[in-house]
Amino acid sequence: MSDRTKIRRTSLYLLAISLVCMFYIIRSGSVCASERNGESSSSSATRLWVTAYYPEFGDISPTPAQIDWTAFTHIVIFTCGMNSSTSPYFREMPGTPDSANFDGGYNKKINWVKAIVDSSHNHGVKALMCIAGLGGSNKVTGPGSTGDMETVVNTPSMRHAFINYVAGVRGFARRRNLDGFDFDFEFPTGNDTGFKSFITELKDTLSHWPEQGIITTVVPVWQTDVYTNDTAWANNNFDQINVMCYGMADGSSITGFNSPVVTDKINYVNYNGTAWFDPIYQFGPWYGWAKHGISKSKIGCIIPFEMRYISGNDGPGQTRVGTSSYANYSAVLAAKAANPGSDHWDAISQVPWIGYDDAFGKHYYTYENQLSIQVKVDTIKNGGFGGVGIWELFRGYVPGSNPPDELLQDVKQAVGGIAIQPDTTQSRNMGKKGNF
Repeated sequence: MSDRTKIRRTSLYLLAISLVCMFYIIRSGSVCASERNGESSSSSATRLWVTAYYPEFGDISPTPAQIDWTAFTHIVIFTCGMNSSTSPYFREMPGTPDSANFDGGYNKKINWVKAIVDSSHNHGVKALMCIAGLGGSNKVTGPGSTGDMETVVNTPSMRHAFINYVAGVRGFARRRNLDGFDFDFEFPTGNDTGFKSFITELKDTLSHWPEQGIITTVVPVWQTDVYTNDTAWANNNFDQINVMCYGMADGSSITGFNSPVVTDKINYVNYNGTAWFDPIYQFGPWYGWAKHGISKSKIGCIIPFEMRYISGNDGPGQTRVGTSSYANYSAVLAAKAANPGSDHWDAISQVPWIGYDDAFGKHYYTYENQLSIQVKVDTIKNGGFGGVGIWELFRGYVPGSNPPDELLQDVKQAVGGIAIQPDTTQSRNMGKKGNF
């Protein structure tokens, strides 16, 4: 074979490879474009859910008319609790009676829960009520605490009364036209048989609703025994298990990042916080849950709109000398505008941060932006997991900004199309008449 023939054949071979590559690039681009335009595709069945938390204490929360309802599939009204001292052991927070609305909200003047639920249903979004047990220890007691929740769920007569009150035929949730419940139990202790029995009984009650009620839960980045010791129970009873993938530098003595994808030990060798991908979580918090047997399709990862501010420091990797507090996105934007050049990007952890000095001392913010949100959503998608959570919706809302919901729009764009819920208002309302 002559050299000229060899060159010709090699050229044709390379041309063929180039054409195949071009075909797949064009095809991939077409698929992405169709998903951006909302067209159905073979992957539409695996699109992520997006669950947004709407706390009742968020006085600057957007009104229903200001919410982009196309950006998520579920909204969770946060929060109610358990009260072990008085039957039916239910407590609205921060302490109102069973009335037409929760206390709080964006202006404390309208029946805001009804407004949120009605608006969500008008847009095909599911509305859930959060039942919280907060405090982090069953030794913490009082209405709405971990200890009170432990007492109620582990006492059969109490949990039966509670379930009937909130989920029965004329129960709290049915009167308010809610679609189900979210549980922020921080955290069940050991192999908590009471909590397992409670969820199983609640699931059975919700199966008798005109439309099957939903049960979701939020969990820490570490794996808790009540779920992982009985994954069949967890997979059968929960529609979503959302991992709280933030606050990862809260326990660190070194300034770090609120929700880093990877721990940056190269630039900050002394950092003792954690990250989305960290060896102690077996290559990611959600992977740890999946490795224990929780179905990937049930697992979601919560992206924080709740930023962190630290006084007394002006960058990551420093020994913490000041206090840490929650921050809204409006504070981040204000800090950036007032301190040009203070905004930075960590290429390893793949998150932004702000650090600067002024007349009041040193200041440090760890937050999210479009790029970090895109990285997180891509990680969730590529891992084959079920969805995305947002904690909390109001912290990303900036009145007067353009757009006022920049972070929500970033999530919406990154997800590239959500699993839109069908409008089931008619079936939902069957047998649910009564005052809200």
